Amino acid sequence: MADRLESSDANTYLFDQEDSMEMVRLINLDRLLTREAGGPLTGLPEMRQDARILDVACGPGGWVLDVAYN
Repeated sequence: MADRLESSDANTYLFDQEDSMEMVRLINLDRLLTREAGGPLTGLPEMRQDARILDVACGPGGWVLDVAYN
């Protein structure tokens, strides 16, 4: 086990990210942080209607869905 912990590619996340309750916790945390920040894209210049945004592996996807539907 010590060898596995010393590996640079070892998973250091404390919770099981495949667990449905952990996913719910992450989604709720995402919603809370986005709301407290003033919403997605707050403080950025106005974007063109046809602008594209790339979201790569940034959590459960709540932020990008908020941007897409606002």
